[in-house]
Amino acid sequence: MSRKATFVALALLPLLAVASAPFPGADAQAVNATAIHDPESSSYRSDCLTCHAAILKETSQDPRVQTFHNAMLPFTPGYNPRKGAQNTNCVFCHRAAVDFTQESGAELRRTVSVEACVSCHSRSGPGPVYYK
Repeated sequence: MSRKATFVALALLPLLAVASAPFPGADAQAVNATAIHDPESSSYRSDCLTCHAAILKETSQDPRVQTFHNAMLPFTPGYNPRKGAQNTNCVFCHRAAVDFTQESGAELRRTVSVEACVSCHSRSGPGPVYYK
């Protein structure tokens, strides 16, 4: 499997987790997955890691390569290694509401704010240049 295919496969895992593991105490059939991820909804859940904690325990096929979330988390504003990941770290990149309507891996990238990436990955940033 190529590195790109591995990255895409790992990136899709959170979508599978949401479909089968709503927050504790919730009825899976009664949860509106779109509403709990929409900051404009009264059903919005701001405790991302209640459902998505497993994302930080994932490993890549090559133990020398960190998963995307573990590699980038320390660079999110406000990250404190003593406290660990907090909701504010999650929403730094995942600013927009999650799009479940297309049920497609192609829609996954829309849940990440490109502006967050550009701050470090442009010509003026400290990271490798991915944006011009």
